[in-house]
Amino acid sequence: MPYVPGKVYEYLATGAPILAPIPPGDLFDLLREAPQAYISNYRDSHQVADSLERLASDIYAGRVRCCDANWLSRFDRSILARQLAAVFDKILGVGAWQRP
Repeated sequence: MPYVPGKVYEYLATGAPILAPIPPGDLFDLLREAPQAYISNYRDSHQVADSLERLASDIYAGRVRCCDANWLSRFDRSILARQLAAVFDKILGVGAWQRP
């Protein structure tokens, strides 16, 4: 999947576990970093079954972890907008105080 749907970030923020049989790509790479995601290649039935088994086992044992708030904050729109504005300021050679 060449993109990551915005809803994924909202769902990550809930802390709920994510069972994701998905193709390799950006979404796969992102969810691989999230501790509450149980990902597998959707074409490999053994991987999907293993992910489901791990999720069920972790829920039963109370071991489902949530992603760290600091890790998740790197996707916050206000933070990303500030960072992008800083890039534009650097390119244009202006500071925030010089913007109208």
